[in-house]
Amino acid sequence: MSGTTTHPPFPTHAKAVVRAVRGAFAEVVTSAGADAHDPGSISRRIGLNRNLAWKISRIIQDEDPAAALTQMPGSSGLRIFLRGSERAGANAGIVQTAKAAIEDFEELIRVHSGDRATLEMMGSELSEQGNRQRDEQHRKLLFQGGSYVLGVQTRVVLKIGLVMPGAADGLLDFASVNGLVDFRRLRQDVTWVMASRHGRNDDGSEMTTGATEPIDPDFAGADEAPLIGAYCSQPLPELRRVEQPSGVSFELVEGRVGNTGALTCYVGAIQRGIPYYRTESNEWGEHSAICDVPAEMLLMDLFIHESFAFALDPETF
Repeated sequence: MSGTTTHPPFPTHAKAVVRAVRGAFAEVVTSAGADAHDPGSISRRIGLNRNLAWKISRIIQDEDPAAALTQMPGSSGLRIFLRGSERAGANAGIVQTAKAAIEDFEELIRVHSGDRATLEMMGSELSEQGNRQRDEQHRKLLFQGGSYVLGVQTRVVLKIGLVMPGAADGLLDFASVNGLVDFRRLRQDVTWVMASRHGRNDDGSEMTTGATEPIDPDFAGADEAPLIGAYCSQPLPELRRVEQPSGVSFELVEGRVGNTGALTCYVGAIQRGIPYYRTESNEWGEHSAICDVPAEMLLMDLFIHESFAFALDPETF
């Protein structure tokens, strides 16, 4: 708890430490007779490999503090840099200042994050520069990690919803299309829910109003998943029916992994006669697009008939 009272907030602390590190490294490189803006000069004069020399030069030149946190070499690399600078003739006092700046950097980690990986993620708030690249990097890591844990991944998740007037006043029809494009299992024993039929009242109980029918009449059987056959890969994905407390689900069975087992699956259904007036048991209606599978892209469209003045603007969270 003492760290919260004796140190400034992270953004202030981090920017100050990065400024000190950049200035100290620039002085060390210049004192050693190298050009701080030329990684090749740093490599030749101080005796660093190209990668380490590039990182030192990037830290000195880049005005984005978050980039400096990302490029900071590890402990062994920093020792090599300082020892090489001393051998190249850098002023001892300047090298000592750089060592103190590095100690402040390590203190920044100890106080605010505990490790470098977390510090780099926290650093995204320090500057808008480069945020898009860093965000993309961490999204890829999330995609890869989720794929490993769940054992599946897909290129595209597609969700479309249409809210239309029903056959009588106070009723609406809701049509939905859900698709997984280039879906792949990563482990043979993994199954995945491709379609489900259920409805709940506000209190969580099963909704018994409204009749559901598939969009594709070729899949109208009571025990069939509401596939949209023309848009599914061939042969059609093999699904099995699973009873749920509030309805029924159709899950993809175990099967081939990777590209040889890749498939595309579209399902679609229309639920008719849903009451949209408020009652004691139902006050709200909601349509959500939950991305519960590791996906490269999520596409969602929700169309609500213009006559429904009660519709709220969509929200993302």
